[in-house]
Amino acid sequence: MTNKTWEVMNDLEEAFNQVTTFSFLLDQLQEAVESNDRQRIVDTTHALIAFIPPYTKNWDNKFLKAWEHVVKPLDIVDK
Repeated sequence: MTNKTWEVMNDLEEAFNQVTTFSFLLDQLQEAVESNDRQRIVDTTHALIAFIPPYTKNWDNKFLKAWEHVVKPLDIVDK
């Protein structure tokens, strides 16, 4: 495996690992709902809304780079 392949795949994994932050916020939201803490529900919901666009954009960018480097060259070989 080339250094570039390792780099793009590692970047993709790191981008995906950010889902733990999303999972944490969902757990916090669930706790707030269960305790009927309206302010915490609002605050956590705002955090989730703010978090998801940069998370998905980062993951999409890393996925595209990995795809272009790892998969696309295989498509050329198959033709």
